[in-house]
Amino acid sequence: MKWRILGGLQRLSEDENGSGFGFWVCVRSESPYDKWNRSLTSPKAWAVSSQLRLLMVNLGIIGLGPAWETQYRPALRALRSRVRVCAVYDCVPSRAIAAAKSVDADAVSGIRAMMARKDIRGVLWLHSDWQGIVPLQIAIAAKKPTLIACPFMLPMETLARLHLSGLSTGLTLMPEFLRRYLPVTHRLQELMATRIGPARVIRATLQTPQGDLAASPELTGLLDWCRHIARTPPATVQATQNGRGQHLVVEFRQPRIASFKPRAEIHLQAGEATEIPSLTVEGDQGRITIEETHRIRWTNDNNETVEDLSSERPAAEVLIDHFCRRVVGGLVPVADLGDLCSHLQVLEEARRSLVQGRMLRINPIDAV
Repeated sequence: MKWRILGGLQRLSEDENGSGFGFWVCVRSESPYDKWNRSLTSPKAWAVSSQLRLLMVNLGIIGLGPAWETQYRPALRALRSRVRVCAVYDCVPSRAIAAAKSVDADAVSGIRAMMARKDIRGVLWLHSDWQGIVPLQIAIAAKKPTLIACPFMLPMETLARLHLSGLSTGLTLMPEFLRRYLPVTHRLQELMATRIGPARVIRATLQTPQGDLAASPELTGLLDWCRHIARTPPATVQATQNGRGQHLVVEFRQPRIASFKPRAEIHLQAGEATEIPSLTVEGDQGRITIEETHRIRWTNDNNETVEDLSSERPAAEVLIDHFCRRVVGGLVPVADLGDLCSHLQVLEEARRSLVQGRMLRINPIDAV
């Protein structure tokens, strides 16, 4: 295919490089001298190499939690053509040195030293250790976009203040909510659009250490996933208790594309948390069951199909990809701390519902 350089603005799109990023760059019109110069080098290779320099996103890592080895290091390795880890901090210096060496980065002695580096454009906060929310406060002060992948629960008022601090400066503060980026979630949304129809009922069974409505990363992550599938905010909530645990019903507002209000029915049991809860989504034309992070079973017109999605990109890789798009100024929709505040509000109203024995309406949070 003949390669032409156009005067003015030219889009380097994701179709040409498979990166998922897109930029408009200014290139000058081609002259006879350009033809001679470009004859020495492949024009497409020249354009792609220039594009890669523009796309490279330098990141810093704070804390090395249990997911570093299993999820995040493999994801960063897969994205190494576009994402570079420049600095690693951990409260255990030897652990930081080993992790930094594995990704060809610097081990830094403190969080403030990392935030002071001008080459770092974003931060992956993977583990909080003993510092609490101090790393996030320092990141906000330094205006560094942050992916919050460490499990932590804070009062809703504190989260709302942090959220507003980020909004005031246009800063991306992105909770992990990894379940959004699972291959089965993406496939489920495709099936809803083409075969099953919008979700009417979402059924889930979740095991948590407490087995109740106490706020936990597992429960807030499941509520986020349900809202992500329903594609509309929650309207009411009702919680009940039975001999097998607590039952939570969240009714969402009516979507524009449907004539009904979706609802999520969540059964909570005490036990060791599994990688993914039991999940079933029912639409007008069939049912979808998520069996594993990479396995989905769906029924349509009395025909059952099982799909294995092991070859798809892992969730952590897609998560970092989306975060980096935001870092470079992209408008791809991602979660923020306002979403986490909303999920905590649902749990707060659910606990009140359990005490009062009735359904309660969920009002939007003014602060977020």
